[in-house]
Amino acid sequence: MLFLKFVFAVLEQLNDSIIEREANTTNEDLEVSTRIKDAMRTGDVLRIVNLCKTVLDNYTQCDKDIVIGAIDTLADLIDWNSLDLFESSFEVITQLLDVKEYQQNALYCFYSFMHKGMDSAKKIQLIRDIDIISKIKSFSIDPEDYEL
Repeated sequence: MLFLKFVFAVLEQLNDSIIEREANTTNEDLEVSTRIKDAMRTGDVLRIVNLCKTVLDNYTQCDKDIVIGAIDTLADLIDWNSLDLFESSFEVITQLLDVKEYQQNALYCFYSFMHKGMDSAKKIQLIRDIDIISKIKSFSIDPEDYEL
């Protein structure tokens, strides 16, 4: 399990330091980011998505930090990859919206779907399909969860 924690920590650092658009301040930074993303799209992303899905499918048997790492990794990948890669994960991410300890991260994942340049009709359909409004209304938010 320690290996998975390390994998997700490395992927998070890669995303935050190199891939995120805000981190790229020069043309050279953008070129490096683009080359890395293009190289990862040749098969690495699919393997990472499958790893995340395996973790999420077995979330009750995994360490909380590993599950959160898998959800957050998917959310980061959604930004720069085809949504088709993530369709098999929709159901389990939707389920995690009902699990208090993973709600925030699962919601971040759906935010990534909505934030992506997706057709408005598809966004509305996705919102309806997962009934996100009802799920959000049912969240039990503790005062220590509030961040300003």
